[in-house]
Amino acid sequence: VGLLLDGDAEPTVKYGRFDPEDRRSRHCPYLDTINKSVLDFDFEKLCSISLSHINVYACLVCGKYFQGRGLKSHAYIHSVQFSHHVFLNLHTLKFYCLPDNYEIIDSSL
Repeated sequence: VGLLLDGDAEPTVKYGRFDPEDRRSRHCPYLDTINKSVLDFDFEKLCSISLSHINVYACLVCGKYFQGRGLKSHAYIHSVQFSHHVFLNLHTLKFYCLPDNYEIIDSSL
């Protein structure tokens, strides 16, 4: 339970582990699926399907690159089809869990 104050408003109590507005997590159940032996970041940062260099994510399970992370994006579809959940944004170097779409905050990464 957390207590949030919004200016002059009455305090709001939030129940549960996560604030629904906060799309980050310090716990990801899929970190053990990362396969370091297939990761090679020397390749050109292009989506393996669209060949776009915009908004490219590396799947840390199979090593392939995919564009986007939103619904219907190549990375999202890959995560659902193959149950690969841990991705790295190759521009920002932030880690994400798909298809749940939250940022992973973990010191082991």
